[in-house]
Amino acid sequence: MPSTTFPTTLGRGLGATLVFPDLPAHSALGIDQSIHTTSEHFKGVKHVPPGVHVVSYAAYDETGDRYGPVTAFFVHIPAVTEHADPQASGISDVEAWMMDSAFRGPVLGWRWVPEDEALVGMEEDELGRAEAMVRDMRWDRELGSYYSMMEGGGLEDWGLLSGYVDQRVAARLSPAGGRGISGTAEEDHGVMLGSTQSAAELALSEQLLKGRERQGGGGGSGESQGAGGTRGDAASCARLYVGRCRYTAIPDPLIKDAGLSAAELTAWNMDKSAALDRLLEEAYKGRTDAFLGEMQFAYLAFLLGHSLEGFLQWKRMVALLLGCDAAVRECGGFFAAALGVVCEQLAFSFRKDRDEGLAGGEVVGDHIFEDHFLKGLVVSFLRDTVDDSGLDSRIREVVGRLAELVRTELGWVASTALVDLDDDDDDEDGPVVVYL
Repeated sequence: MPSTTFPTTLGRGLGATLVFPDLPAHSALGIDQSIHTTSEHFKGVKHVPPGVHVVSYAAYDETGDRYGPVTAFFVHIPAVTEHADPQASGISDVEAWMMDSAFRGPVLGWRWVPEDEALVGMEEDELGRAEAMVRDMRWDRELGSYYSMMEGGGLEDWGLLSGYVDQRVAARLSPAGGRGISGTAEEDHGVMLGSTQSAAELALSEQLLKGRERQGGGGGSGESQGAGGTRGDAASCARLYVGRCRYTAIPDPLIKDAGLSAAELTAWNMDKSAALDRLLEEAYKGRTDAFLGEMQFAYLAFLLGHSLEGFLQWKRMVALLLGCDAAVRECGGFFAAALGVVCEQLAFSFRKDRDEGLAGGEVVGDHIFEDHFLKGLVVSFLRDTVDDSGLDSRIREVVGRLAELVRTELGWVASTALVDLDDDDDDEDGPVVVYL
């Protein structure tokens, strides 16, 4: 996957400037997984490297002393490689890159719509004026630097969390019409993606939708690059939040089709390799990187956009992967990459020093996995693979990392042997076995 360390960025193109000149003070604004509170003088973020990034935001309601619901949207920064002729001597490559980024890098802008409490894309003339302010360095002191915001390993983390999400993946999956990702757009949580929700997921749904309970217009946050906002009015919600992410249909983790024979039913539910194979061929046209990109997109939609729909899509994709047996042994490169993605997502989700979630609350944590849907899948998968010397060396390396994470960081097993997890009597993701 691509690296996002600073020196590597220099050769990929100039940094962009993202401007939000009238975003209210004290709003929560996130660029990728770095989240900050805006000041009265804040105008935007400079030095954003080329590639796909996520902007997330939530307005602050001072009267209620809380944030509104979170909205997130994906932004693609084009790789502009034109550089000015060096005019100054004695400056470093990094300093020259920063100067060139200010004078020639892309400028993207959004304006705040108070009545909808939303960020929407600037019109051409408005963007032109904002770009002039950036080029003339008149906003320079009011612009935060992406690299300062992402200190402490944040750049590396972002590369690991988003390395397969390219412009095509983001455009295909994002809500139509440039609408942002928001839990308030997910109107029917009980039947999302045809999935039955566990008790933990129902609790999460209630947590993410608390913003709807606000009365009046204080502190809401709407959809970006389009209309949005909650104003305590059901009709407004129905009109404004009509966009949802356009995820690929993933096969059900369990098949209970009475039309299948007992042998077919057992084979299907014991090994999902055939279902994964067909999905990759038909839905992704053989582009395994697009599958991995969607898995990362769904995870980031949940993590940064507080989207339960993103969580459910990610859950289905992970369950499909970890339910495969033959494919693990036949698709070494793909499975090594896929397991690496899952490993990094789990490591980040439970990292002890991770910042609290946007708008003051942690979204990912133990309470999401209380029903053991992921714990059972991971531990069962590791039991079958961790000591399998016949696996591709690339997969063995990732399986070893995943097993170490499960043992030391997550505490999902009490000893070095993966035999300590009690079976769940009601495992919705477990196999259906028909005894003949």
